Amino acid sequence: MGDLMAKSYFIEHASGDSEWTPEARDMLARASGVVRAFLEREEASDPVVLREFDFIFKEAVTNIVSDESIRRRCLPDGEKSFRPN
Repeated sequence: MGDLMAKSYFIEHASGDSEWTPEARDMLARASGVVRAFLEREEASDPVVLREFDFIFKEAVTNIVSDESIRRRCLPDGEKSFRPN
């Protein structure tokens, strides 16, 4: 499953500009809701350092995307883990 067959979340225009698809805007709204809820739970007792919170969530997204990218290139179609079942 290569990037050529993957769903795109941006509409590319001949001018070089691009815009978000409705699906991309929806994904952003849903992901923002998850992060907001997580932040509220973390701050239930004490405020968090927002710069650190931001770094942790960005790193989580990077880890997931990197892992999935490697998985898609290295594993046969349909396999989700390097570990045997």
